[in-house]
Amino acid sequence: MRRLLAVTLACTALGLAVRLVGLDRENLWIDEVNTVAVARGSPLGVAGRMAAFGETHPPLYYALGALLVNLLPETVPIHVTLRLLSAGAWFATIGLVWRALRRLASKNDAAVVAALLLGVPGMVIASCMMTNDPLCAFFVTATVVRLLHAPTGGPLPLRHVVVTAITA
Repeated sequence: MRRLLAVTLACTALGLAVRLVGLDRENLWIDEVNTVAVARGSPLGVAGRMAAFGETHPPLYYALGALLVNLLPETVPIHVTLRLLSAGAWFATIGLVWRALRRLASKNDAAVVAALLLGVPGMVIASCMMTNDPLCAFFVTATVVRLLHAPTGGPLPLRHVVVTAITA
């Protein structure tokens, strides 16, 4: 078990390094220019800026990005902040999958699946970009986990229904 944990942690560190090393040297992709423009300014003004730039993604990514841009020092470039948001959402998704699988399967299986998820090609790419995809993946995964762990044997408690609806 300790060896598997060590390998999983090593894979996690490698996955983190691959995503973060050189992140500040990435050039903006054409669609990322609008993302940066929408994320600049107050998180409360995101909806208006989304309309102005024709962005159709859900606003949470932009609002969180705007919040981080305002909280982090100006020395952190905005494109790095927004890419870190994507990488953070992907790592949170992996953590959520790992936590859920520990309840449903063995700890070893959960660790292996989590390590493998670090290398899913589409998500490796998406977690290095300024995109809503990793955040959407997080909320879809959270919804599935909530549904898998729904209480059985009677009506669902209102709290469970509300939290599941919010994550959806």
